[in-house]
Amino acid sequence: MPQVEFKEWMLENALHLKKELFAKLLMILWALWKNKNNLLWNSTKQSADALVLSSLAWLEDFTKAQQVKKSSHSKLRKTWKPAESGVWKLNVDESFIPNTTLGGVGGVLRDGAGQFQVAFAKPIPDVAYDRQVELRAVDEGLNLVGHLTIEHSSDRN
Repeated sequence: MPQVEFKEWMLENALHLKKELFAKLLMILWALWKNKNNLLWNSTKQSADALVLSSLAWLEDFTKAQQVKKSSHSKLRKTWKPAESGVWKLNVDESFIPNTTLGGVGGVLRDGAGQFQVAFAKPIPDVAYDRQVELRAVDEGLNLVGHLTIEHSSDRN
C-alpha cells in the first residue's frame, strides 16, 4: 500500500466527503490532538469512546451556536444613533473567555452630534462569568465619565 502524506489525505477528504462528515472528521482530529496534549502536559487522557462522543457533542454545540448567532444577527440589525443634541452617549462592550478568569472591557463616549470624544479599553482579571464583565464595563465607563470635565450645553436646563 502506498504511503500518503497527511496533508494529501486531508485534502482528499476535504474534496470528497460531504460537508457534515468532513466537519466530524475535523472535530475528531482536534479531539485527538487535544487528548495527546492532555496526556503530555497533564498526564490525563480520554478513552477512544469518550473522545469520539465528546468531539461530536462539541460539534453539535458549535453548530447550534452558529445557527443561533445567524438568526439573532438577522433579527437584531440595529444601527447606532447619536444621542439628542447636548447629550453625550457612552457605549461599552465586554469580552469574556469561558473556562478562565480573563475578560476585557472597552467603551466609546460621543457627543450629541455623534463625534468621538474619548475611549477606553482594559483587561479585567479575576472574573467568573460574562455578566460580571458586562457590569465591570458599565462601571469602568461611568468611572471614565466621572473623571471628565464636561461642560453642559447652554440649550439644556
